[in-house]
Amino acid sequence: MTEALATTGQTFLAYLDEWRTGLAEKTLEQVAPIPGEAAIFSVDLIQGFCTIGPLASPRVNAIVPPSVALFKRAWARGIRHIVLAQDTHEPDAVEFEAWPPHCVRGTQESRTVEAIQALPFYAEMTIIEKNSIQAGLNTGLGAWLEDHPE
Repeated sequence: MTEALATTGQTFLAYLDEWRTGLAEKTLEQVAPIPGEAAIFSVDLIQGFCTIGPLASPRVNAIVPPSVALFKRAWARGIRHIVLAQDTHEPDAVEFEAWPPHCVRGTQESRTVEAIQALPFYAEMTIIEKNSIQAGLNTGLGAWLEDHPE
């Protein structure tokens, strides 16, 4: 089973890479022509996946600088809806049956990465705490989406 997953996984990743390479590059202005009707949705740019803890990874941490740059450009353009969905697990999270304990509520791991916290508009971002991989499961995401139909 593991070999089959590795083979199909590699095939799928190759497909994704080819698909991504074929995409035309677009400017922020093209993607979000009306800033008030745009939002940025970020998932798990937290210390527990970027800098500290059992699931921290240099690969994941490498997306922090371009994400910060995007947030800055978006904010300068007038995009005010920036949502950060973040692992914030309870100590007895079911997810810990499959993964080592990580990003437990109140720990440094569950905090937004420092580069995002340092942004002058960080306090204006919306943080959605999630206790599972699914950002819409038992979180405030549904209510946020209802409040922001644009």
